[in-house]
Amino acid sequence: TMHPLKHSASHIILYRIVAGNKLELLHRTPVDDGPVLALAHFQGRLLAGIGSTLRLYEMGKRQLLLKCQLRGLPTMIKTLRGAGDRAYVGDLIQSMHFLH
Repeated sequence: TMHPLKHSASHIILYRIVAGNKLELLHRTPVDDGPVLALAHFQGRLLAGIGSTLRLYEMGKRQLLLKCQLRGLPTMIKTLRGAGDRAYVGDLIQSMHFLH
């Protein structure tokens, strides 16, 4: 059986690699729709699977900026891939979705 994931808060945290061996914190952006299970680079932006919501973020000065989102996928997003102008989204149980 599937046990629901429990979480009190979710964040997307971005770091930059400095001098080849150190990490510098860039952003800590809170998200409210569920756990962050998948991240992928997509056309210079960040594609994030947050629960059953797909979001596209752009870098801002203090945090990530939400550009668009798609709600209502059947189950939680588990896999993301970007190829050209298409995004491939795999959910937890049912299927793959191809977005253009």
